[in-house]
Order: sequence, then C-alpha cells, then structure tokens
Amino acid sequence: MRQQNRTIIQTQKWLTDVFGNQVPDTYSPNYRAPSAFYKSNNIQISQHLLSNGVTFAKDNTKDRFGGAVFDNKVVRCVRAALAEGRAYAYYDGKGITPFYANELVPLLDEETGAMRAAIRHWQLNDSKPLFVTLYEVNGYTEMRRDKGKDLVCVDGFSFDSPRPYKSIVARDKTGAVEVVGYENYPGLPIVPCFSNYDRIAEIVGKRENIDLYDLIKSGMANNIEEASFLYWEMSNASGMSELDMAEFKKQLAELHVAKTTGQTQLTAHTLSVPTEARETLLTRLERDIYADAMTVDMNLISTGSVTATAIKAAYKRLNDRVDELEYCVIDFINGLLALAGIEDTPTFKRSPVTNDSEETDMVLAAASYLDEETILNKLPFLSTDEVEQVLERKAAESVERFNAPMDADEPAETAESAESEAAAE
Repeated sequence: MRQQNRTIIQTQKWLTDVFGNQVPDTYSPNYRAPSAFYKSNNIQISQHLLSNGVTFAKDNTKDRFGGAVFDNKVVRCVRAALAEGRAYAYYDGKGITPFYANELVPLLDEETGAMRAAIRHWQLNDSKPLFVTLYEVNGYTEMRRDKGKDLVCVDGFSFDSPRPYKSIVARDKTGAVEVVGYENYPGLPIVPCFSNYDRIAEIVGKRENIDLYDLIKSGMANNIEEASFLYWEMSNASGMSELDMAEFKKQLAELHVAKTTGQTQLTAHTLSVPTEARETLLTRLERDIYADAMTVDMNLISTGSVTATAIKAAYKRLNDRVDELEYCVIDFINGLLALAGIEDTPTFKRSPVTNDSEETDMVLAAASYLDEETILNKLPFLSTDEVEQVLERKAAESVERFNAPMDADEPAETAESAESEAAAE
C-alpha cells in the first residue's frame, strides 16, 4: 500500500569475477520502480462502495456514532481490511476507533471461532514504554512495560477484576460529578471487518503479476539507459593500456573532443534496444492485474464517447467484487448497531463513471411513471445527501406557495360564492 515493493526494491545486479565470485554490479544502471497497482485497485474498490458514505433509514443513527466522521472511519477500516485481510473497530459508546491487524491479536472461541477477547499492543519505538490492553466481554485491563521492567497493570484494575467499559455518573447536591456504578456492553466492543469471505488480503494471488510487471519495467529502463551510451572503437591503438583508455574516455566525456595520433581511428557505436516484446508483455500483465483485482482500467473508457452500455459492461467485474465487499461491510456495521442497541439497516449508493447525458435522458423518459424521489435518486449527478436536500427545499417551497397571501387584484371569495359552489358540488 505504501508502494514499497520489496521484490523490486531489493533487486541487486551481480557480476562474476575471474575467480567465480559474485560481486555487486556498481557499473550498470539499476532502476527499481515499484508500481501503484495494489494501492490504486484497493482504493477503487473501497471508493466505489463508500464514496457517498453509509445511509441509514433513521435520521439519528449516524449521530450515535459521531456523525459524519463515522463515514471516514468506516472507509479507513474497509481500506485496511482490503490491504491486510481484516481490520477492527472499537466502539466506546460515542463512536468507533479503527484498530489495524498489525496491532491487534484476536482471541477466538475454540468451538465457534467467534472473537471472545483481543489484545492490542503499541509502542512508539524501542526506547518508549510498551502498552498492552486486554479486551474481554466483562471489561478491559491496561498494562504497561517500561524498558528493563516487567509488564504491570495500571489504574488499579487487574485480570481478576477488569475495568468495565461504561461508567454510570451522577451529580450530587453540590453539582459535582461522581461515578456511581459500572456496566458493560452486550458483547465484546470490538467488531471485525473483513473484505472478502476468505478473510485474506487482496495481495494473495496477485503479487506475482505485480512483481513481474515491476521487474520487466525496471529492466527495460536499465537496458535503455545502457543503450544510450556511446561505445568507441579504437583502431591501431593496441599499445594503449586499460588506464590509458580510461583516461581517454574521461577526457572525451569532459571536453567532447578526441585527439588521435598516427593511424589511430575512432568510431562511435550505439545500440538499439528491442522493446516491442516487452511492451506487449507489460500490456498483457497490466490487463491481467486489473482482471485479477476485478477492477476497471480507466484507460479503456476514458477515450472517445463511450455509451452507457459499454460503461456498464466495463464495470461488471468491479460490481461483482464490490457486491461481496458490501455483504462483509453490512455484517461489520450490523455488529456495531447491535452493540449500540440500534435497529436499522445500512445502505450504500455506488459511484461508477457514467455517461451522464445518456443516463439522464433515460431517467427523464421514464419520469411520468416514477415518483419524485425515485427520479432524483436515479439521476447520476446527484449524491444521496443532495437528493435529501433537494426534497427538503421542494417541500419548503410547496409550503410557502400554499401559505402565500392572495393577490390583491384577484377577487376574494365570499361566503355566498362558497355556498353556491358547495351546493353545485
């Protein structure tokens, strides 16, 4: 995810000397260029589902998790789950805090496989204290280990009597706040988030193609750099030693002028690198990388006028992949809702690239058969929040028109006219 592919970064060229020993090649170019396929594909998958946030049926559900910041933290959890296979969210009664796979050890039930406890650990560096927290259903225990010392519990709580998650507070007659009791959540307040049913990182099964792409691209750059050098052929210069030739090359590079004596002649040679086969293989690998990740290569739909049908076909694999991710995210959010004691259903509005004019024409053509809210939801250029805002403004405009005063030039309705209209009806 940080674009630091170890396979290519640690690649080293070697030379074999006359004794058969391998030594690092410090003469040839050694470009090492990692690609960004893994990060960009994961971002495309997560943003396709979550770019418009999570929508709940009840208006106050998201407020129970901190409001709009909830969407941001869900994105962080899902993106970490794509990169590492899993992530976690800790619920503290006011919102969620993402926990990542490299800092949390889940303790699973041996019979059901459910997470019954977890250990979170962190340390800024080797000279700083190590902090460890054991989370259980009946509370949590915080521990600390300073350098050269043992791990000890803090805050007066221990394994036998862990600290409850929630404190019940009250005000006395003077207005001071005091803790009058403790309680816990209905379950462990740490909910796992997975990105697929196999619960594995997206890199599994895809790394080999990415490594091969990086190696071929970097190798081609090295060959082009080597071929850009001029090779000098010197005729009638058999008396020159290797030191003389090195000095001659140095002066030629500095002055760009060659001076010869006698019958010595200089001829410059350049090499042409065959790149067609490598470019063909890079194109094939790039196509395979997108296919394996089930993402969309934007280069295929960004040129020319692409129809809505072609765009939908290009997004078919991505939608299939995001369908699986959506089920996993729904399970994740439902776990948070259960902890908070909320009955609600999360929904998502995806954000594919569309031919806006063609999609809009299709919606307007069917407008006479649809209600106003459905029409707005189907318009490709409106987000979920914008649809709600438009509906609220249109409702307010209707109320204003209904309550608007009658025009002075228009005759007022009299009691007699009202009675005659009623009699006629």
